[in-house]
Amino acid sequence: KDDGIEVRLHAYTGPTLQVLIRNNFIAACLEDGIQLIDYAGASNRVIRIEGNLVLNNAKAGLGCMADGNTSENFAGAPLVEPVHVIGNTFSWNPYGITGGDNMLIMNNIIQNSEQIGVKRVIGTSLVAYNSLWYNTLDLENANVDAGTTVLLDPILDPNFYPQYGSPCIDAGATALVWNGSSVTASAWLGRAPDLGAEPCDPLRGTAHADGSAPHRGSITSCSRIGRGSWLFAAVRPGPARVRGRPARRPRGTSVPHRIRSPSPTSTPFARSTP
Repeated sequence: KDDGIEVRLHAYTGPTLQVLIRNNFIAACLEDGIQLIDYAGASNRVIRIEGNLVLNNAKAGLGCMADGNTSENFAGAPLVEPVHVIGNTFSWNPYGITGGDNMLIMNNIIQNSEQIGVKRVIGTSLVAYNSLWYNTLDLENANVDAGTTVLLDPILDPNFYPQYGSPCIDAGATALVWNGSSVTASAWLGRAPDLGAEPCDPLRGTAHADGSAPHRGSITSCSRIGRGSWLFAAVRPGPARVRGRPARRPRGTSVPHRIRSPSPTSTPFARSTP
């Protein structure tokens, strides 16, 4: 399948449509994990993307496309519909997110991007309270709040839960005023939301400051079952065969994966393009 989830924003002027993409495990798609396709003019939609594990897709974890085009070109799009990208984990995608002109990216983990973690998130968009780690380039042409951005190893276990000592634990925003409206994080346990799709888990040796436990399922094992094929045994959404390329394996598999990007200490934090 080319894209895991594809949303076309055709012209629409009726009551506001709330588009929700929540708690999905999206991996090994031949193009983007999630793709938003823009058309001329604004449509009366609000899009919320939250709680998703988006891993090892061939092009972008989340890609925005212009002019009705679905063939990924990594350019992003002047998408004006509000898009809330909250509490997701993007890992092992060449591009983590290519964005639009009205996008809030908050409380996410974006790591191991072979090209760029976050690209073209401009206009009234904001990138705040996120973990960026081991991306060849963390940010390009993005409106980022550097003071809330975590540039440290998220210390995740094989199921993408933060482990003890992770800087992602309780590091998220509970709410953020953005473009005149308050945007609230998903339900959380502890003092504040953890960054990423999966909360910390005391059963895996991690805990919030108040000792509270998470409430969500996870991948329980990942094993190779053939050339380019992997079997994920998961509580959410269930056993699923995922086809990918051996050179780009999800973090935490029983075989070593290759880190192609330099340490963030030697990587430019942000760069604007003309």
